[in-house]
Amino acid sequence: MESGAAQEYLSFAMKSNNDIKTLSLVLLIIILAVGAAWTVINSWCYALVKEQTRNHIIQLALPFQESIQGVIKERFALVEGLCSFAGAVPEKTIAAVFNDFAAGIYDGKKGIRNISIAPGGIQKYVYPLQDNEIVAGHNLLSDPRLEVQRDIQRALETGELIISGPYELRQGGQGLIARKAVFKNDRFWGLAVIVLDMPPIYQESSLDKAETIEIAMQDAEGRIFYGQEPAGKPVHLKMDISDEVWQMLVVPRAGWFNEHFKLMWPFSLMTLIIAVFTGGGAVLLTRQLFSLSQKAKWEQLQYKNLFNSIHDVILITDDQRHIVNANQPATRSMFGYELDELVGKETSVLYALNSDHERIGNWLSENFSERIKTVLEVTLKRKNGSVFPAEVGVPALLDDNGRIIGNIGIIRDITERKKAQAALHQEIEDKKILIQEIHHRVKNNLNIVASLLNLQKGEVRSTESARQSFVDMSNRIHSMSLIHDSLYNTGNVSRVIMSTYIRRLIGELGKSFAGGSSRITTSFDLEDIQLTITRAVPCGILINELITNAIKHAFTSRAEGKITVSLKRKTETDTIILTVRDNGVGLRYDFSLESSSSLGMRLVQLLTAQLDGTLSYSGDNGTAFTVEFTGD
Repeated sequence: MESGAAQEYLSFAMKSNNDIKTLSLVLLIIILAVGAAWTVINSWCYALVKEQTRNHIIQLALPFQESIQGVIKERFALVEGLCSFAGAVPEKTIAAVFNDFAAGIYDGKKGIRNISIAPGGIQKYVYPLQDNEIVAGHNLLSDPRLEVQRDIQRALETGELIISGPYELRQGGQGLIARKAVFKNDRFWGLAVIVLDMPPIYQESSLDKAETIEIAMQDAEGRIFYGQEPAGKPVHLKMDISDEVWQMLVVPRAGWFNEHFKLMWPFSLMTLIIAVFTGGGAVLLTRQLFSLSQKAKWEQLQYKNLFNSIHDVILITDDQRHIVNANQPATRSMFGYELDELVGKETSVLYALNSDHERIGNWLSENFSERIKTVLEVTLKRKNGSVFPAEVGVPALLDDNGRIIGNIGIIRDITERKKAQAALHQEIEDKKILIQEIHHRVKNNLNIVASLLNLQKGEVRSTESARQSFVDMSNRIHSMSLIHDSLYNTGNVSRVIMSTYIRRLIGELGKSFAGGSSRITTSFDLEDIQLTITRAVPCGILINELITNAIKHAFTSRAEGKITVSLKRKTETDTIILTVRDNGVGLRYDFSLESSSSLGMRLVQLLTAQLDGTLSYSGDNGTAFTVEFTGD
């Protein structure tokens, strides 16, 4: 790098090589210029490194944040089912069916300490009772703990799901409690409660597998309930847990300094090399006075090579913003100009917007201390007219007396960084959309379950019919859960492979009818058809009803039987044809689908209508039901 003042000093030194004082002043100017330029670059680079490191730590922590939120919310969703159960079942029959219902929603999920219903606030029904005896009979409304009183009062006032904890449970261990008030006829009836063991929740969320970061979690009141208070300044990730907002605090396990050093050391090494060369030049200049000209040229050559090796463009301008010098390789690469095309021209030739050029001009009037540590973002243009985003720092170029004689423009192309930031933003937006879609699906499925329960309760006329109703309802709900399991296992969150799903569904149905289904064989004629979840759910429940009906009624007084399931597509009309056929006793001669009082047959008609399909059946040589509907 050369400036007008530096060239004048160097020329004078070469002409007067016997003047040691003058030579020392020249050397000092060179050192100051190098130090000022590299101080700006080093500070700017360190700021970029800090930002890059922080974004990297956020990316490492996001999967753990989403995982623990999903695990907790999945278990809290069970409270809604518990409330629906408590609201729909008369209290005098709850004791008889509670354990079966609770076992069904419990389903072996890790981290659930117990599920309970508290009529009038007294935890009368608890599942599992083993190891939770201390809970049974406890009156929540008279609990002596202030935090519990406060949370229960909020549950009664808002009617929403209210959480307590995490804190030490009365029966031992760290736990998280969710409660929701149950109202009947607009009057408070009781509470639905779920208690989670937090250690299994942490384990399922894989928090112990965070190898390169340290994670701590803080509740809404600022208490650390997982991990240790992080050293240094942690990254804060917000976690929405029901009615509260938690914070996940994350720091690199190796410490911020080590993370920054990994990225900074090459640049720091370059700075050290520059310092060594500059110091060596000073020693040579002092010791070999009579060879000053050769040494000065050698140092100039070294500096020029270093100057030209920098990937960022460095422009030297006078106090009128005319270009005096630039590092040629970087200038050619970034702008497409040769150096002689720019020397003498105003810097406005490089700006795409006049407003940016004027803004930089106004900024140059600031004092030196502000300019040296400030970087501005502008839009520049190349020789071919294409534009790109850049960061510009413009420290002042000073003479011996501290007067500003020009500027040093340091320009970095940030196109790739902008693309990376846009990609990161898009990825975050996509995840938000995905989470919203999951919430929407859960809500729809819960509505379906509620509707099925409302339909099913009309079938309950005795203890035996109630037991069979729960088995049927369990199979219907399981047919829905298999759809979501299929989505998860295939990695496609929007479409279900129906052939795989049907085989799994019928296998599970066979297990649920352990006594009779063992004598029944199944055959398949399935094409590779995929449906969106909005059509796969009613289709799955429909298949469940037809298969269940065949298993229950088709093979009465028969030693064996066969069920055939067919799923095909008419390509010319894009019509999907679903057929469930058995070789059983067939339909009664007076059978009419419209007059059937069976809940299963009513569901078949409702689900066919939901698919905008048509239903037909035949009772010859067994029974066959056929549903035709259009694809997605």
